[in-house]
Parts: sequence; structure tokens; C-alpha cells
Amino acid sequence: MLDSISSLFHTTTDNDTAIAQRLTAQGIPLSARQVKDARLLQGWRRRNNKEERQQLQRQSTADMIADRLAEGTARNYGRNYIITALRVNGHRARRDNVAAELQW
Repeated sequence: MLDSISSLFHTTTDNDTAIAQRLTAQGIPLSARQVKDARLLQGWRRRNNKEERQQLQRQSTADMIADRLAEGTARNYGRNYIITALRVNGHRARRDNVAAELQW
């Protein structure tokens, strides 16, 4: 079962529902939730590859860094420290976005 999920996940762009439907059609009855659970247990996640979402994430990171710099809490932080500080506050910043924002 896990091999079938892996194969479809890594060779298609199907979501969990589509993967479950394909496997059910092949005689392996699974729900989308079971596919998701198996996928997440293995650490398989889709990359954020939609331009709109990437732009929103870039802007959100830029806003949070600007807020930290304006209040003075991140003035002397390096890139890794800012990434950690943002994550502690619930924001998962991408390393490239932080690096781009910190270039003066």
C-alpha cells in the first residue's frame, strides 16, 4: 500500500483524494484521509509551487521582518536568528525570502 501511495505521490501532481480514487480503482480501497496520514507519516509534502502563494508568503515574511526591525527587536539578528525568531512567533519563513529581505 505504501509503495503504491509513494509511486503516485512522487510521479504525479495528484492530491490525496485523486490518489485514493486511483488506488481504489486499482483494487486497493483507501480513503483520502488514509492517504494523507500515510503521506505525512513519511514526511512527504508538496512544495509551495503556486506563484500567488509564493508571493503572499514573500510579502508576509517581508512585513514580519519590517515589524521586527521597526520595533528594534531584530536589529542585530543574523539571517538564521531571524528565521528562528519568526518561527517561534508562528511564521514559517523560507530562507531565500529572509535573505532577499535582509539585503540592503
